[in-house]
This record gives sequence, C-alpha cells and structure tokens, in this order.
Amino acid sequence: MSKVMIFAGDSITQNGGYIDYIGEEYPTSLLLNKGINGYKVTDLASQWKNLCLDYEPDVVTVLVGVNEVIDAMRGLPNVEETFRCAYVDIINRTLTETKAEIILMEPFIMAYPRKLFNWMLVTKRFVNVVDKLAEEYNTGLVKLWDIFNKADASVMTVDGIHITPEGHRLIADAWLEEYKRIMTVKGVD
Repeated sequence: MSKVMIFAGDSITQNGGYIDYIGEEYPTSLLLNKGINGYKVTDLASQWKNLCLDYEPDVVTVLVGVNEVIDAMRGLPNVEETFRCAYVDIINRTLTETKAEIILMEPFIMAYPRKLFNWMLVTKRFVNVVDKLAEEYNTGLVKLWDIFNKADASVMTVDGIHITPEGHRLIADAWLEEYKRIMTVKGVD
C-alpha cells in the first residue's frame, strides 16, 4: 500500500542515505526528506505544520538531537528541558492532527575520533529523553545508540556524527525492522 512518509531531522536526515535505502523497500510510497542541516527539535516544532502536518502523513519519523548535544557541550542552559518540551509539542500535534504512525530515532555520537568520548556521555542524556517519550506516547523507537555503539565506528562515520553509506544502511535496516514490527502488531501492511 502506498503511504506518505515524512523523515524530519538534521543533517544526518538531510543527507538522505537511509531514506533512499528505505525507499527501495517501499517504491510506491512517497518518502519526503525534511532534514535540514543544523536543525534542532525546536526548529522542527516551529515549522511542524509546513514540514509535516500539511502533507497528511501516514508515517512520521524524527531523528534529531546532535545539535542539542553541541549546545549542551557549549554550556547553554536548559537544553534538555527545551528538547523535551519541543519534542512533546511535535508528538502531540502529530497525534491530534494526523493518523500517522510515529517513529522516534535515538540521537547518537560515536567516539571516533576519541575526543568525542565526553560528547557521548551528554548524548546519552538526550537518548534517555527520546526513550521516555517513546514509552510515554507509545511510539515506535529505533535504538540507534545501541546499534552504533556495537558497530565499527571507523567504518560508520567520518567525524563521529555524520555517517557513511554503511552507517545509513544500519539506520535503514533498524528503521525497517521497527516499522515492520509496528505494522505486525497492528495487523496491517
């Protein structure tokens, strides 16, 4: 069945690699890449009508958080709470204004190069926020934190944040597995 699928996020999504791989599995669906370099969840929330709701999507996927980690590392105040509140806003608006399945994807950073190791500790706080929201709102959840921490970072990333085609394949495979799980639970395609 053909569906409208929105993929919203930052530069990782904008690159489009994982979306292209997903599109190979769903060639009759309309996959819309709404990733924008540098975006945070607050940017998504401020433009959510134009980025997402106007399309009346069947599936909405969000991958965001790395730019918030950068803000937290710079010492900006209340970054986690702002992240959570803006995420709640887009989830609530999606639930009330569409019938879309929502899939959240955990943010991730790999300690490659090693200087990013401390960034991983901060990233985990944002991962925890996403996990709690997925549980609270009963959304799909792609656990990228675990997936990338088990993978060979030297193959998956060039800078600890932006990923190679192999990294995009990992995201696509994990997304496809979660989407198929959701559809099986609901008893639909």
